[in-house]
Amino acid sequence: MAPHHIAIKIKNFTFVPSTFTVAPGATISITNKDSVTHTFTLNSGQVSTGDIAPGATETVTAPTKAGRYTYRCLIHQFMTGSFVVR
Repeated sequence: MAPHHIAIKIKNFTFVPSTFTVAPGATISITNKDSVTHTFTLNSGQVSTGDIAPGATETVTAPTKAGRYTYRCLIHQFMTGSFVVR
């Protein structure tokens, strides 16, 4: 069974973990451990934390529709990842 919550860290310009599986509507908490601002934004744009300041944590809700979703930091486009909702 997929978890209903996952905690993601941003460290050294990387999402950790960068790939994961969650239940539909799960909460995803993202903590920024870097010294610069980041975002966690689905490529579709339907979910976004907005800016996450250094040391801050933001939480979003995973989509309710099963499938694979890709995401990135809008500020640092090379920071990417994906997750599965099931």
